[in-house]
Amino acid sequence: MEQIKKKMAGLKTERDQALEDKDEAIAAKKEAEAKVEETEKEVNDLQRKIKNMEADLEKAEDKVLELKAENTRLGTEKDELAREKTGHVRQIEQLEEDLETAEEKYDAAKKELDQTLAELGDM
Repeated sequence: MEQIKKKMAGLKTERDQALEDKDEAIAAKKEAEAKVEETEKEVNDLQRKIKNMEADLEKAEDKVLELKAENTRLGTEKDELAREKTGHVRQIEQLEEDLETAEEKYDAAKKELDQTLAELGDM
């Protein structure tokens, strides 16, 4: 009978230990599930952030392309304006030369007219 009581006490201890192990396992499982849920939320948040960043990157890349096209257009426009300016500078220089020539002709004609008038006045 003593052996049966000892055996029963041992089984009861084993049962109590098994129940305690079960409770610990359930608590560990709940904790692990909570961590998994938290991690899944973090992953979802990070995926959302990645999508937003990818959208922002795409917008930025589009803007860069637009700015490059605008830069190219402005560069071409600048070159055209520089050519026009060069042409205008040449025109101005030619007009200045023509003016100088016309002034010289005017001065010569005036001098000749003055001489002719002086000669006529002497007569």
